[in-house]
Amino acid sequence: MNRPLLISNLIRNAARYFRDVEIVSRMGDGSIHRYTYAACHIRTQQLANALATVGLVIGDRVATLGWNNYRHLEAYFALPGAGLVLNTINPRLHADQIVYIGGHAEAKCVLFDLTFLEQAKAISANCPGAQTFIAMCAPSEMPAQTSIKNLLCYEEFIAAASPTFDWPAFDETAASALCYTSGTTGNPKGVLYSHRSTMIHAYAEIMPDAYNISSRDTIMPVVPMYHSNA
Repeated sequence: MNRPLLISNLIRNAARYFRDVEIVSRMGDGSIHRYTYAACHIRTQQLANALATVGLVIGDRVATLGWNNYRHLEAYFALPGAGLVLNTINPRLHADQIVYIGGHAEAKCVLFDLTFLEQAKAISANCPGAQTFIAMCAPSEMPAQTSIKNLLCYEEFIAAASPTFDWPAFDETAASALCYTSGTTGNPKGVLYSHRSTMIHAYAEIMPDAYNISSRDTIMPVVPMYHSNA
């Protein structure tokens, strides 16, 4: 019974016991994307494997500029599951604050929706530590020209990766996510979450006297996935 509380356990459990349950995303173009937790787990493992090929190691920060959709969800599981730190950036902040966060967090990789191409360009131009940029889109949607170096296509990036990943075991107090405040005085302040705190938060949410939700319910995340406590 003595096992670390790690986020990778959540997606493994969902794929094992709720494999046919759907995850539904409304994309930026208004289209609807549907797939199952089993398919999500496979793609999450592909992403974890692919990230290792660009030199990322446990403890490295990976920034995201994304909407509430299935690709961003995959990053939510793949990054912490692989021991990386998920650095969600609020794309609604001023450009200088976005650049500040990318630099302060020392993000080595950035995943972004094409909606936020300009913000990604700003990080690329001002944060030399960010060496890899991944556009969360299909090959047909990739921009023809951009100033971003080492720009990769998400779907091509994960397609070549193995669909099985050996989720590592490590200290449950290790960092899982790094969110930054907005609307405060001075520069945004980083808030670091551990695997343990995130898992306990998840357990608390399914208690009947908290939100009174269960697997029989359909949940629509409204709070943006870059928000603290999301």
